Amino acid sequence: FDKPNGLCFTADESKLYIADSSNRLHIRVFKVEKDGTLSGGEVFAKVRSKEKGCPDGMKMGQDGNLYSSGPGGIWILDPSGKHLETIPVPEIPANLAWGGKDGKTLYITARTGVYLARKS
Repeated sequence: FDKPNGLCFTADESKLYIADSSNRLHIRVFKVEKDGTLSGGEVFAKVRSKEKGCPDGMKMGQDGNLYSSGPGGIWILDPSGKHLETIPVPEIPANLAWGGKDGKTLYITARTGVYLARKS
């Protein structure tokens, strides 16, 4: 890594995703072994666009998709690393967290604001 930044475990803690916020702009995935060591480290997704922003904060959704800050907003990546869509954010996003009574509200921090997106 040049600039390891955000990290996120799967719900069962069998995988660890780590964002590289350098010019490489990608997310790697590691297998978490029973003794806590990591193996693998393949590029899970390349997070590139003409928009400003980079992978940083990440969270797993209840739907099994990875939600990551990235160029143009919050990138939604399926379990294979395919970019499904981007939730637009008025500023470059930095971090995010799921909340609300049902866990379907995505709170997003940026340089000067906090935003939210509701998952239906």
